[in-house]
Amino acid sequence: MKIYKKVLFYYCFLTALFISISGILSSQNTLQLLSQLIFLPVTLYFSYSILVQLIDKKESPIKDNKVNMSALIVTVVLFLFLLVSRTINIVNNPTKKNDSIKKISKTYSPKPTPSSYIVLKKEFEKDKINVRDSSSTNAKIIGTLENKPYLMVAKKTSWFEIIFDNKINGFVNEKFVEIKQ
Repeated sequence: MKIYKKVLFYYCFLTALFISISGILSSQNTLQLLSQLIFLPVTLYFSYSILVQLIDKKESPIKDNKVNMSALIVTVVLFLFLLVSRTINIVNNPTKKNDSIKKISKTYSPKPTPSSYIVLKKEFEKDKINVRDSSSTNAKIIGTLENKPYLMVAKKTSWFEIIFDNKINGFVNEKFVEIKQ
């Protein structure tokens, strides 16, 4: 039973040491570094306890040196196995940050309902209202609105994004159109 306690103790030490070192090295700002430093006393406690056990045999709860070494070897092997297997898993399955950013940027908010349509206001039905490729009066004109409903994709500031010609998105200023449900 004594060897299990030692294995657990050494394993906790190695885990605490790994968390402290990797956390401090991967900190990207001061707040993250400070939150990692909060865990440092745990690592220091385990380090101190192990040093006392290795240097001063009287302080050690287990005085049998063979049990200490066996527990330490088993713990190190177990820890290295878990560390290597996790590292191999990370290397074989890398995450692509760019893909997730693209997915987020293509998500529209709020989601239009199938019945959200944009139509010309009555006073502009006979005018040629420009549809642009982005939400700016300086953007390229890609066409003009006809007097028919267009599916609304999103509202961005004072511009409506609509499905324009053959599933091409375009933008029209809100002062020329209104929403029809």
